[in-house]
Amino acid sequence: MSFTKYSILIVILAFGLNLALVLAENANADVDVRDTAFIDETLHPSNKILEDFEKFGKQDYDHFEDDPDEEALQLNLQMHNDFRSRHHAGPLTRNKTLDRNAKRCAKYYIQHGKIDHTCSNIEKMGENLSRVPGARVTDSDMVKYSVTTWYEEVNKYNYSEVSHKQHLPFGHFTQVVWADSKEIGFGMYSDGHVTVGVALYSPKGNFLTHFRQNVFPK
Repeated sequence: MSFTKYSILIVILAFGLNLALVLAENANADVDVRDTAFIDETLHPSNKILEDFEKFGKQDYDHFEDDPDEEALQLNLQMHNDFRSRHHAGPLTRNKTLDRNAKRCAKYYIQHGKIDHTCSNIEKMGENLSRVPGARVTDSDMVKYSVTTWYEEVNKYNYSEVSHKQHLPFGHFTQVVWADSKEIGFGMYSDGHVTVGVALYSPKGNFLTHFRQNVFPK
């Protein structure tokens, strides 16, 4: 084999090695973003909810720049009010200002790197958060996943014994059905790696001494 052929072979091997190293580095970065960047310690959806979510379907696009479509926003309202009616709470109404603030908060959490209830648009509002790592989902599917996951915490709520030490494991559920909450907004945002959903409620719920007056059994 000539010197020129040896040189070409060495260049090809070196290029292949560099490409493999770059791919490995990017793969590790994706794992870090999807597995550790977004943590909400009060949200632990069951395996059943995650399995059901897979059945909702996915849409292949990289990010949401527009607001959630009208069908998804109406679905969010309908699902909330269906769950609230089971617990003898009056229906919520949609508030477009809350919709806009929820969208801003969802985008903030994507840029912030975690969902930790620090969005500046939630003063005097209740807030429920959800996330789907590594998925590109439709607006309606994100609503279904979020509201169903929040309500699933009903199984952790004890109507006869409510204390300030108990409310965290079921705070999403109690905000969904909180009787004194009257208005709701919903927003979502994705960067192609993680999708965040935000529901905002007014007035806010989950006041420590008011559970019995606002969360009723079926």
